[in-house]
Amino acid sequence: MLKRVICCIGLVVSMASIARAEDCAQAPNQTAMNICADEAYKAADRALNAQYAATRKAVLAYDPEGDKLLIAAQRAWVPFRDAHCAASSFAFKGGTMEPFVRGMCLARTTTERTTELKRMLDDYAH
Repeated sequence: MLKRVICCIGLVVSMASIARAEDCAQAPNQTAMNICADEAYKAADRALNAQYAATRKAVLAYDPEGDKLLIAAQRAWVPFRDAHCAASSFAFKGGTMEPFVRGMCLARTTTERTTELKRMLDDYAH
């Protein structure tokens, strides 16, 4: 039951970050858009951390070796996400849009990873 509650909380926060991303497009100026993108990323990161903890708990209960693999995967994913979003926003380097494009990429990519971790948790909960 607790796993389901944690998963639901993670999904709600993930959906909130997606809704927040849509709000960013309605921001009145570039500074507000940049702030919004940063907030969207922070919300997505909180959801990711909650989901990662829930997934790790299930994986560890199943087999400690799987937990080691999940940790290694997450440690590899973080630099990938950061490099991917740096490359995605590079076309705007030095411009006022760079923080917005990078922040939205971080939010989107982090939300996608949260979904992957949720699917993994579902696999272990069978």
